[in-house]
Amino acid sequence: MPDWLASPTLPSLSLPGGWWTLVGLGAAILLIAAVAFVRRLRRPATTTYVGEGQRGELLDARRGPFNTTGTQEGRHPSPPGLPPGEEARLRRVRAVADFLDNSLKIPGVGYPIGWDSVIGLVPGAGDAITGTLAVWIIVQGHQLGVPKRTLVRMCGNAGIDLAGGAVPGLGDAFDVIFKANRKNLRLIEKHLADPPADRRALR
Repeated sequence: MPDWLASPTLPSLSLPGGWWTLVGLGAAILLIAAVAFVRRLRRPATTTYVGEGQRGELLDARRGPFNTTGTQEGRHPSPPGLPPGEEARLRRVRAVADFLDNSLKIPGVGYPIGWDSVIGLVPGAGDAITGTLAVWIIVQGHQLGVPKRTLVRMCGNAGIDLAGGAVPGLGDAFDVIFKANRKNLRLIEKHLADPPADRRALR
Protein backbone atom coordinates (compact mmCIF):
# COMPACT_ATOMS: atom_id res chain seq x y z
CA MET A 1 0.00 0.00 0.00
CA PRO A 2 1.40 3.44 -0.90
CA ASP A 3 2.59 5.48 2.07
CA TRP A 4 0.12 8.31 1.36
CA LEU A 5 -2.82 5.94 1.77
CA ALA A 6 -1.56 4.92 5.21
CA SER A 7 -0.98 8.53 6.24
CA PRO A 8 -2.65 9.53 9.53
CA THR A 9 -3.69 12.81 7.90
CA LEU A 10 -6.45 11.04 5.94
CA PRO A 11 -9.90 11.49 7.47
CA SER A 12 -10.97 8.72 9.78
CA LEU A 13 -14.18 7.18 8.50
CA SER A 14 -16.65 5.05 10.38
CA LEU A 15 -17.80 3.38 7.17
CA PRO A 16 -16.90 -0.31 6.77
CA GLY A 17 -13.72 -0.37 4.73
CA GLY A 18 -12.90 3.25 5.56
CA TRP A 19 -11.42 5.35 2.78
CA TRP A 20 -11.88 2.75 0.05
CA THR A 21 -15.59 2.51 0.80
CA LEU A 22 -15.91 6.25 0.15
CA VAL A 23 -14.05 5.85 -3.14
CA GLY A 24 -16.34 2.99 -4.12
CA LEU A 25 -19.47 4.98 -3.29
CA GLY A 26 -18.20 7.88 -5.39
CA ALA A 27 -17.47 5.56 -8.32
CA ALA A 28 -20.95 4.02 -8.01
CA ILE A 29 -22.59 7.46 -8.05
CA LEU A 30 -20.66 8.44 -11.18
CA LEU A 31 -21.49 5.16 -12.92
CA ILE A 32 -25.21 5.47 -12.20
CA ALA A 33 -25.14 9.11 -13.27
CA ALA A 34 -23.38 8.19 -16.52
CA VAL A 35 -26.08 5.63 -17.35
CA ALA A 36 -28.83 8.15 -16.55
CA PHE A 37 -27.07 10.78 -18.69
CA VAL A 38 -26.83 8.51 -21.73
CA ARG A 39 -30.47 7.48 -21.37
CA ARG A 40 -31.55 11.12 -21.13
CA LEU A 41 -29.65 12.05 -24.28
CA ARG A 42 -31.13 9.11 -26.18
CA ARG A 43 -34.70 9.96 -25.22
CA PRO A 44 -36.49 10.82 -28.45
CA ALA A 45 -38.15 14.16 -28.97
CA THR A 46 -40.71 14.98 -31.61
CA THR A 47 -40.80 18.19 -33.60
CA THR A 48 -44.50 18.73 -32.94
CA TYR A 49 -45.38 22.24 -31.85
CA VAL A 50 -48.55 23.32 -30.12
CA GLY A 51 -49.67 26.84 -29.34
CA GLU A 52 -50.96 29.98 -31.01
CA GLY A 53 -49.50 31.92 -33.88
CA GLN A 54 -45.83 31.37 -34.57
CA ARG A 55 -45.05 30.17 -31.05
CA GLY A 56 -45.32 26.65 -29.77
CA GLU A 57 -43.79 24.07 -27.47
CA LEU A 58 -41.34 21.35 -28.40
CA LEU A 59 -42.90 18.09 -27.26
CA ASP A 60 -40.80 15.40 -25.66
CA ALA A 61 -42.08 12.04 -26.87
CA ARG A 62 -41.92 10.46 -23.42
CA ARG A 63 -42.58 13.32 -21.03
CA GLY A 64 -44.87 15.74 -22.82
CA PRO A 65 -43.98 19.43 -23.25
CA PHE A 66 -40.48 20.10 -21.96
CA ASN A 67 -40.62 22.16 -18.80
CA THR A 68 -37.56 23.75 -17.28
CA THR A 69 -39.26 24.98 -14.14
CA GLY A 70 -41.91 22.43 -13.26
CA THR A 71 -44.69 24.95 -13.85
CA GLN A 72 -46.80 25.73 -16.90
CA GLU A 73 -46.11 29.45 -16.52
CA GLY A 74 -42.35 29.02 -16.55
CA ARG A 75 -42.15 27.15 -19.84
CA HIS A 76 -40.52 28.93 -22.76
CA PRO A 77 -41.73 27.74 -26.17
CA SER A 78 -39.52 26.88 -29.11
CA PRO A 79 -40.45 28.76 -32.28
CA PRO A 80 -41.34 26.70 -35.35
CA GLY A 81 -38.97 26.90 -38.26
CA LEU A 82 -35.66 26.47 -36.44
CA PRO A 83 -33.02 25.02 -38.79
CA PRO A 84 -32.56 21.28 -38.15
CA GLY A 85 -29.08 21.82 -36.75
CA GLU A 86 -30.23 24.46 -34.26
CA GLU A 87 -33.25 22.39 -33.24
CA ALA A 88 -31.06 19.36 -32.57
CA ARG A 89 -28.59 21.48 -30.63
CA LEU A 90 -31.38 23.01 -28.53
CA ARG A 91 -32.75 19.52 -27.80
CA ARG A 92 -29.34 18.41 -26.52
CA VAL A 93 -29.00 21.52 -24.35
CA ARG A 94 -32.45 20.93 -22.90
CA ALA A 95 -31.59 17.30 -22.21
CA VAL A 96 -28.36 18.20 -20.38
CA ALA A 97 -29.93 21.03 -18.39
CA ASP A 98 -32.84 18.77 -17.45
CA PHE A 99 -30.42 16.03 -16.40
CA LEU A 100 -28.42 18.40 -14.21
CA ASP A 101 -31.20 20.42 -12.59
CA ASN A 102 -34.62 18.85 -13.04
CA SER A 103 -34.52 15.10 -13.65
CA LEU A 104 -35.10 13.83 -10.09
CA LYS A 105 -37.55 14.56 -7.30
CA ILE A 106 -37.08 14.60 -3.55
CA PRO A 107 -39.06 11.59 -2.24
CA GLY A 108 -42.18 12.58 -0.36
CA VAL A 109 -41.83 16.23 -1.32
CA GLY A 110 -41.86 16.21 -5.10
CA TYR A 111 -39.49 19.17 -5.42
CA PRO A 112 -37.47 18.75 -8.64
CA ILE A 113 -33.72 18.40 -8.33
CA GLY A 114 -31.11 17.08 -10.71
CA TRP A 115 -27.97 15.02 -10.91
CA ASP A 116 -25.86 18.16 -10.38
CA SER A 117 -26.45 17.90 -6.64
CA VAL A 118 -25.91 14.13 -6.55
CA ILE A 119 -22.73 14.13 -8.63
CA GLY A 120 -21.47 17.04 -6.52
CA LEU A 121 -21.31 14.69 -3.55
CA VAL A 122 -18.24 13.05 -5.13
CA PRO A 123 -15.23 15.08 -3.95
CA GLY A 124 -13.22 16.71 -6.72
CA ALA A 125 -14.43 14.71 -9.69
CA GLY A 126 -18.08 15.63 -9.14
CA ASP A 127 -17.56 19.38 -9.37
CA ALA A 128 -15.23 18.92 -12.35
CA ILE A 129 -17.86 16.93 -14.26
CA THR A 130 -20.80 19.22 -13.52
CA GLY A 131 -18.64 22.28 -14.19
CA THR A 132 -17.64 20.89 -17.59
CA LEU A 133 -21.28 20.29 -18.51
CA ALA A 134 -22.19 23.83 -17.39
CA VAL A 135 -19.47 25.25 -19.65
CA TRP A 136 -20.72 23.05 -22.49
CA ILE A 137 -24.19 24.62 -22.19
CA ILE A 138 -22.65 28.09 -22.44
CA VAL A 139 -20.66 27.05 -25.53
CA GLN A 140 -23.83 25.71 -27.12
CA GLY A 141 -25.52 29.03 -26.39
CA HIS A 142 -22.73 30.76 -28.28
CA GLN A 143 -23.18 28.34 -31.19
CA LEU A 144 -26.91 29.16 -31.22
CA GLY A 145 -26.14 32.85 -31.60
CA VAL A 146 -26.81 34.07 -28.07
CA PRO A 147 -25.56 37.69 -27.85
CA LYS A 148 -22.47 38.54 -25.85
CA ARG A 149 -24.27 40.25 -23.00
CA THR A 150 -26.43 37.14 -22.52
CA LEU A 151 -23.34 34.95 -22.59
CA VAL A 152 -21.93 37.13 -19.82
CA ARG A 153 -25.09 36.51 -17.78
CA MET A 154 -24.76 32.78 -18.42
CA CYS A 155 -21.15 32.82 -17.26
CA GLY A 156 -22.25 34.75 -14.18
CA ASN A 157 -24.88 32.12 -13.36
CA ALA A 158 -22.30 29.36 -13.73
CA GLY A 159 -19.82 31.29 -11.58
CA ILE A 160 -22.37 31.84 -8.81
CA ASP A 161 -23.23 28.15 -8.93
CA LEU A 162 -19.56 27.20 -8.70
CA ALA A 163 -18.90 29.58 -5.81
CA GLY A 164 -22.03 28.53 -3.92
CA GLY A 165 -21.34 24.86 -4.53
CA ALA A 166 -17.88 25.21 -3.01
CA VAL A 167 -19.26 26.15 0.42
CA PRO A 168 -18.63 23.12 2.69
CA GLY A 169 -21.82 21.47 3.85
CA LEU A 170 -24.12 23.88 2.02
CA GLY A 171 -22.90 23.62 -1.55
CA ASP A 172 -25.21 20.83 -2.69
CA ALA A 173 -28.22 22.50 -1.06
CA PHE A 174 -27.33 25.68 -2.96
CA ASP A 175 -27.26 23.73 -6.24
CA VAL A 176 -30.75 22.40 -5.52
CA ILE A 177 -32.13 25.92 -5.10
CA PHE A 178 -30.16 28.01 -7.60
CA LYS A 179 -30.31 25.71 -10.70
CA ALA A 180 -27.82 27.64 -12.83
CA ASN A 181 -28.12 25.33 -15.82
CA ARG A 182 -31.87 25.78 -15.96
CA LYS A 183 -31.42 29.56 -15.81
CA ASN A 184 -28.97 29.41 -18.70
CA LEU A 185 -31.30 27.20 -20.73
CA ARG A 186 -34.09 29.74 -20.27
CA LEU A 187 -31.79 32.51 -21.52
CA ILE A 188 -31.10 30.46 -24.67
CA GLU A 189 -34.80 29.76 -25.14
CA LYS A 190 -35.69 33.43 -24.78
CA HIS A 191 -33.13 34.30 -27.43
CA LEU A 192 -34.43 31.68 -29.86
CA ALA A 193 -38.03 32.81 -29.28
CA ASP A 194 -37.21 36.15 -30.96
CA PRO A 195 -37.74 36.46 -34.72
CA PRO A 196 -34.60 35.61 -36.72
CA ALA A 197 -34.10 39.23 -37.80
CA ASP A 198 -34.15 40.42 -34.19
CA ARG A 199 -31.73 37.68 -33.18
CA ARG A 200 -29.25 38.73 -35.86
CA ALA A 201 -29.51 42.37 -34.76
CA LEU A 202 -28.65 41.45 -31.16
CA ARG A 203 -25.45 39.59 -32.01
